[in-house]
Amino acid sequence: MTATEMVELVKDRSRQSDSAKVLRELRAAFRWALNRIYMTEGGPDLISTIGQELTMSADTRDYNLAANVTNFLGLKGLWLKLSSDSVFTPMVPGDLEAEPFQDRDAQPSDDPDIAFGHPVLYHIYNFGSVRFAPALPSGAVIRADFFKFGVPPDPSTNNTVTAGEDPNEIFHDAIVCKAAAHCLENLDDDRTGAWETRAMVYLNDALRAAQKRVQGPVAHRGWRRRARLVI
Repeated sequence: MTATEMVELVKDRSRQSDSAKVLRELRAAFRWALNRIYMTEGGPDLISTIGQELTMSADTRDYNLAANVTNFLGLKGLWLKLSSDSVFTPMVPGDLEAEPFQDRDAQPSDDPDIAFGHPVLYHIYNFGSVRFAPALPSGAVIRADFFKFGVPPDPSTNNTVTAGEDPNEIFHDAIVCKAAAHCLENLDDDRTGAWETRAMVYLNDALRAAQKRVQGPVAHRGWRRRARLVI
């Protein structure tokens, strides 16, 4: 459904006429749903970018990845192409405190070792910054595969669903129910709990449906009072 339809549905369910408040609560519900989707083990890869390429303009030991891409949420993986390479090679995640990482990272900050081959280790810190060991040379290209925050629904700037930028429509009912619960919460209304429950049920159903999108529905055998064993 469009963002306009979501706003109108929340208004109908909550009897809240303030469009600005409804939109704020809709965005809060959107963030709630996106966090739940992202945390689901084996969950659907709904909003992610594959293969965004970034070129190092100088020798680089520390790189703020989140500041150089859009809506960074979590890293899937990093690839590296040095000036001598014709293809990208996967970089290796490493622990900053582990000996293999420290061996490659032991040089002083003003004169670090520079990578001339593979593997190159990386460590994520401060949510979206990357430490490379050894440092990457100027001109090196990294390919970032990462999960993204979706763009919040907004009737004026993001009214329709765009694949790869917005959560799939199967999650919209859960978001609308959660927003309705938020709008009712300060009214001491017993309907808050009902809409909260619906939001969780709809979200869980949507997650299961998304996880089965390549499998299709499964036929379930109905209950039988008794079963005969045939020998």
